[in-house]
Amino acid sequence: AFRGPPAISFDNPRANEVSGIHLAFIPEMDIREGENVSFLLPGFRPSYFAKQSLPNVSPCPSGSFQKASWEAPVGNASESMLILHAVCNVSQDTVINVLVPSSLGIKLPNVGVRANDTAIKIASDTVGGKVLPTNVTMTQPIGSFTNSTRLTFPGTPRAGQVSMLRLEFTPEMPLVPGDNVTLFLTGYVAEAVMRFAPILHAPHFLGVFS
Repeated sequence: AFRGPPAISFDNPRANEVSGIHLAFIPEMDIREGENVSFLLPGFRPSYFAKQSLPNVSPCPSGSFQKASWEAPVGNASESMLILHAVCNVSQDTVINVLVPSSLGIKLPNVGVRANDTAIKIASDTVGGKVLPTNVTMTQPIGSFTNSTRLTFPGTPRAGQVSMLRLEFTPEMPLVPGDNVTLFLTGYVAEAVMRFAPILHAPHFLGVFS
């Protein structure tokens, strides 16, 4: 088993962009040199790479996973798996921190990542004890609107004239009271800070133009 709890975070937390990945875990069994720890990362997409060297964030044994490879069925990103290869023996209860650099070209999922996402899992098959896929219990959340966003101007819009805006989007993550959705409108102007509620066709939102 793993404790700690297992965690994953990102250098560039933006959906559908390349990011470095930080992994942390504590094995409750011994891991021998050459054995593997795997992370199931559905929706993550890398550039092709064979076994790659990783940055040496600390010496052995805590920095024992300095090689990684990637496995995924062709055309099936839902079963993407990052495999860490131990380069030295690791005793149980050793704190492990691994940095998978952005130079390996791993893209985050188009739909983002949910907080403590149960689809992301850790597993191992070691002499010290086999661990079936188990949830990574601390996952940095990343929101996404995928390709659902659409901005239109109802009526007969004219440059330099007051116009109505219609913004459409479908969030891939839950929105709760107090969350903000910001639309950046470079070059648009308003005479003053404007607050308006309810927004037409979106009664649960309060709008602010500033």
